[in-house]
Amino acid sequence: WLVCSFWLFMVTYLQHHSDDGKLYTDDTFSFVRGAFETVDRSYGKWVDRMSHHMMDGHVVHHLFFEKVPHYRLEKATTALQEGLKKQDKMDLYK
Repeated sequence: WLVCSFWLFMVTYLQHHSDDGKLYTDDTFSFVRGAFETVDRSYGKWVDRMSHHMMDGHVVHHLFFEKVPHYRLEKATTALQEGLKKQDKMDLYK
């Protein structure tokens, strides 16, 4: 129980914090801005697969949580990255 709780806490913390993260006020916050402040973190091929890519597809999870099922996060993350590159907006992605 303790190990699972620690793992869940650490993964959640790391997905929602980064060195260059921004804090928004009520006036400047938007759902999309908040979603792009989350961080995709890979924990290796097998852990990523076993977690249905929740950790390395976290930005997509926050942007499209009602539209993209977990088993499609890997493909959706690749599509998001490609789309942002085409629009020269990769600075949004962490």
